Amino acid sequence: KIVSAATAIQADEEYLCVGRILVAHDQVTSALRVYHASESIDTHEPTVWTVVGSTVPADFGFSGVWLNAAIEAEYHVDELRVGTTWNSVTVSP
Repeated sequence: KIVSAATAIQADEEYLCVGRILVAHDQVTSALRVYHASESIDTHEPTVWTVVGSTVPADFGFSGVWLNAAIEAEYHVDELRVGTTWNSVTVSP
């Protein structure tokens, strides 16, 4: 049963994508929140994310981020921020 679903991303629209990668002990959890240009950005880390994933328990270190698009997918990234708090990546200077 699908309780809720995110709005589909449309071509030629602007979006803010905020990702979180949480490494705790032997578990890595990732989450992504997608905001349309017309939406307000949460002032605090959201309780509901657009998509969430996690790994099986693993013994590895986190060494980088890889952005990849599907075959023939097209997008443009105009800014990439890396931070340790919600405000460090969502608040404009």
